[in-house]
Amino acid sequence: MYYVTYALVGTAVNYPLIEKFAYALVIASRKLRPYFEAHKILVLTNQLLKNVLQKLDASGWLLK
Repeated sequence: MYYVTYALVGTAVNYPLIEKFAYALVIASRKLRPYFEAHKILVLTNQLLKNVLQKLDASGWLLK
């Protein structure tokens, strides 16, 4: 288990909750890249991230 801190600033504060979860995964994957590459990662959440990340009409940064 790892603890990563990051404060939302600017327009990120106004993101919908599901986009904040996706953004948190992006930030964590960047900060913990060596661990993500060396081990299988399982994300446990009560949010429907898989459905959101597969939508074609998602916001631009989610598609990246």
